Amino acid sequence: MLAREGCCMVRVPLPEPFALHKLMESQLRVDRGGKSEKDLFQAAVLLAVLGERHPGAIEGALRWAPLSIHGRLKSAVQLLWQLLENDHPRAWDELNPE
Repeated sequence: MLAREGCCMVRVPLPEPFALHKLMESQLRVDRGGKSEKDLFQAAVLLAVLGERHPGAIEGALRWAPLSIHGRLKSAVQLLWQLLENDHPRAWDELNPE
């Protein structure tokens, strides 16, 4: 979208890294009310849509994620199994490659 004179440009994050960011945040925001659960749910929604509409996108984002966050991502992914495994198997499989 091109900006018109007098308009502001809005930067929208790419959904793949944003979903991983939300997963990461869910692990960092412990003891902060419901914020951690909200981050986890938002990540699950994004990942479910990506898994259905853009196969391979989640795997690609995981390949580009810094190795330093992979441990926290794995912990967060285990919390998503109830939200993704049965209803969104493609997303679950991409998050858990064997």
